[in-house]
Amino acid sequence: MDSEANRRVSTETMPIRYSTAGDIAVIEIDNPPYNALVQPIWDGLDQAFTRAGGDPTILAIVLTGTGRVFSTGADIREFEKPPEQLMRPFAVNSIERVDKPIVASLHGAALGGGLELAIGCHFRIAAPGTKLGNPEVNLGLLPGAGGTQRLPRLIGVEPALDLITSGRQIDTAAAREMGLVDAVSQGESAVDAGIAFARRLLAETTPIRRSGDLREHVRDRAAGHAAIARFQSNLSANSPLRTAQGMCLEAVAAALDMSLEDGFQRERALFIACMATPEHDTLRRAFIAKRSAAKN
Repeated sequence: MDSEANRRVSTETMPIRYSTAGDIAVIEIDNPPYNALVQPIWDGLDQAFTRAGGDPTILAIVLTGTGRVFSTGADIREFEKPPEQLMRPFAVNSIERVDKPIVASLHGAALGGGLELAIGCHFRIAAPGTKLGNPEVNLGLLPGAGGTQRLPRLIGVEPALDLITSGRQIDTAAAREMGLVDAVSQGESAVDAGIAFARRLLAETTPIRRSGDLREHVRDRAAGHAAIARFQSNLSANSPLRTAQGMCLEAVAAALDMSLEDGFQRERALFIACMATPEHDTLRRAFIAKRSAAKN
């Protein structure tokens, strides 16, 4: 097992740490306490993955977060910026296209953009008790980093709709059962668990699996649209359909009807439309006020 003491630190550029364990590159998000995904994080990830992808001595890559969590997604303050200044919507795409196995080693929480980043990696291992979910709808938004396109391809239309339109969180066991994570770690640190899993993939010559390339769950368009119609009916029956929920349904429909790239463009347009709604403004302000009150 590779302990942190045995890893050779190549560079440590905040807020991203880059190190190596033999032929494994380890990239760590280091933005405590929640490893929020702000623009310097995306810039650092781009540099780190470019470095690892171009290094012929590196055969696999592990992505994780320092501290208590993998990442809880975007900092709420990011949503006060104009949409064009937000996290790069296609940053995850360049990570997914790296031609070396990438393992996301999850712990604590992988939420919102953090989960979208994780499913842009080729494989996922999670510590017991990790919380996973897409809570964007609770802020009047939809996932804006490819989640509405990759999640249905990875776990199926109905499970994806459930997570995206409800904003609920699931634990490691449920995520493993639905195929959102590939393995559960057994007490190791997130770094060590990721390295061990990456070494197993290399030893077994496991092919890279890109979520965006999967087609099994979105091939039957009629069944997918029937699932969307059921969700829309159920959501409307329980309460008035929220604007963000409706746009989530539209975005998932794009995963059925469009190419991956066109689906990303559709998701982005809907995300920007959500940002302009009174629903988002009200929910964002309420979230900030609640968080401020909790600090006092």
